[in-house]
Amino acid sequence: MANLNYRTLLETNNYLRSLSDTTYWLCITRTVQESKLFPMNPYMLVSYLNSFYRLPTLLREIDASTPAEELGDRAREVSLKVDTVNAAWGMPAFYLIGREMLMNWGLLRPTDAVDDVVDVLDFSRRFNLAYHRNDGHLTNKEFGDRSQFLPERTLQVFESDLHGVVPGDRLHTAATKLVAQLSQYAFLAHCECRIGLHNSGPYNFGNNRQMIMRDFFDLTEGDYPWLDGIAAQLPFNNLTIPIVFKGTNFHLMDDWASFEAEPGYNAADIEAVGMYTSDALTDGYIPVGMDNADTLADTMEQYREILNEATTDLWKRIANWSREQMIDAWRRPARRPGR
Repeated sequence: MANLNYRTLLETNNYLRSLSDTTYWLCITRTVQESKLFPMNPYMLVSYLNSFYRLPTLLREIDASTPAEELGDRAREVSLKVDTVNAAWGMPAFYLIGREMLMNWGLLRPTDAVDDVVDVLDFSRRFNLAYHRNDGHLTNKEFGDRSQFLPERTLQVFESDLHGVVPGDRLHTAATKLVAQLSQYAFLAHCECRIGLHNSGPYNFGNNRQMIMRDFFDLTEGDYPWLDGIAAQLPFNNLTIPIVFKGTNFHLMDDWASFEAEPGYNAADIEAVGMYTSDALTDGYIPVGMDNADTLADTMEQYREILNEATTDLWKRIANWSREQMIDAWRRPARRPGR
């Protein structure tokens, strides 16, 4: 309490309100928020409480080692789960929703644990100031639902690297099939939680072209025990696929990394693609199979075969889970923002 002053409280309350408004908008603009496989309501409520009790201590420890603004700068240079969904929105929002739940139940007063609220939101604000440094906003919502956090130097590399495609050629077919397979697999691998994928952009490439980034995380063995032996042949845990569209305007890229486009996301409008990997130890994006169009197509086809088999194996494994196991499994990826 000693470091709290009126200015700090005003800034905290202002950011809290901004996050609340963004979360409300994200929820009411969804056509559906359900899962046919996992019990959605229980696992979300447990995750909110988990975040409320864990985050203050964890973030103080993290901040003492690596300041939030440094983490934001680092996250902007690579594709990993410290992104818009998990860190920029999810981390503070899950904490605040857990706090609101406890207040609604009469277990917490608005004035309780003020230090924790201030510290969590201060960490989040400093992270977002650095992560969104390129566009100068704190959230995608404040930037007109755009997510243009990549620096110009990175975009120039992508523009020079990407391979052109036309509908029906081998690379175009391989890319569209791989993206579809990755989307299906990433949702299932994360128990129908969206944190296994991320979208950002759009970036203007001129001549009525826009590029969006499609990121997919934790694709093979790692922290989650249900992925043991799944997609083990995949050489990379994270994949990023930049896609350039012609004649398509991605007018919305929100803080849940969902997008909307006019006239719509149509594979026939894809003009160029590429594939990269990155993680916490890489210095930027590393090309994957990018020597030429044929090599990239061959690589994408191989990865799709691996992921297709992995999706089938994962369905068989999850089908045997009890309701309690499903709730606990979803809570594991959902609590990642605090790690």
